[in-house]
Amino acid sequence: MGRSFYEEHVIKGKVGPYIREGFVSPTNLEQLPNTGLIRSLYMSPIEQVWLAMKEYVNHEAKPTSKAELIMAIETFWIHKLTTDLCNGYINDLVSH
Repeated sequence: MGRSFYEEHVIKGKVGPYIREGFVSPTNLEQLPNTGLIRSLYMSPIEQVWLAMKEYVNHEAKPTSKAELIMAIETFWIHKLTTDLCNGYINDLVSH
């Protein structure tokens, strides 16, 4: 089974439609650029962590240098990413 067969028949033909139609709401899906693949924030808690970190960096920390970016990422991981936040992401996975 080659890559093109797998992408066409397994991912696009079976998995994609299953996810779009029966597993999660289409509003929770995001198509990855140039791949034809789809991901959902609710299928992987780590996706929610990355999104939260990006939002913190872009909307709160707003770094203007590499050093500030590193500081913002460290601040997020040490102070913003709490056990409660992680548990919430896991609970979201279970409830969807």
